[in-house]
Amino acid sequence: MLRILQQVVLFFLLVSPASCKKSEKGVFNVENYPVTKEIAVDSSAYVPKMIAEYKKGLHKTMSKKVGYSAMYMPIDKPQSLLSNMVADFTYELGKSYCKKHKLPYTVDGAIINIRGLRKGLPKGDVTLGDIYEISPFENTLLIVGMYGKDLLRLFDHITRNDGEGVGNIQLIANKQTKKLQKAYINGKAIEPNKLYHIISIDYLINGGDGMVAFSKRTESVNMNLKSRDALLQYVQREYKAQRPLHSKLDKRISYE
Repeated sequence: MLRILQQVVLFFLLVSPASCKKSEKGVFNVENYPVTKEIAVDSSAYVPKMIAEYKKGLHKTMSKKVGYSAMYMPIDKPQSLLSNMVADFTYELGKSYCKKHKLPYTVDGAIINIRGLRKGLPKGDVTLGDIYEISPFENTLLIVGMYGKDLLRLFDHITRNDGEGVGNIQLIANKQTKKLQKAYINGKAIEPNKLYHIISIDYLINGGDGMVAFSKRTESVNMNLKSRDALLQYVQREYKAQRPLHSKLDKRISYE
């Protein structure tokens, strides 16, 4: 749609009464010329036709099959099939990034906001349009360092707000108060003074959805990769490898 609007604006600039000509000194001077009735009529007829053509092309692009899912993955809290899948592959992506770029650490866990997923993943064919509907925001992936004591504050916020998408992280909260009781990374209890590395999106790391504990980060690495592009790449890679997308519910976030 952005390209459509750009083309529409360009068209009106071309047919607008303001025109320009180059002077002898190489400077462009603006002069006004009258627009004839014929041009006005033709332009009004052309614009809807042009938009229709671009919409047709856009629909063709968005209808392109990019993957296949073995199941319908809805969105829900404290966890869901879709948020679990996204958090898990994001965690693996972070580990691969650290290894590829020879960073002196690896990613310990992933955090994504369930509200950032705007549509469930359909069962069967997955189109490019589905990916854009699921992940419509221009969020960028980052890896940040955080001490365990600050992560515990962050995880308490997550459980008190009914959960988020987490990968390689297990949270147990009180059923009545929703207060965090226990937290594990890679199956081990979090150590308050230990430095961990988390992959997440810039929106959350900058305090979005009340995750102000991210402000205690010790460092950050911008992966220069949009979360939507990462999702698309994952779906396409699995499709190429003939592995249908799947997910499962577990006890990564529970209230007891």
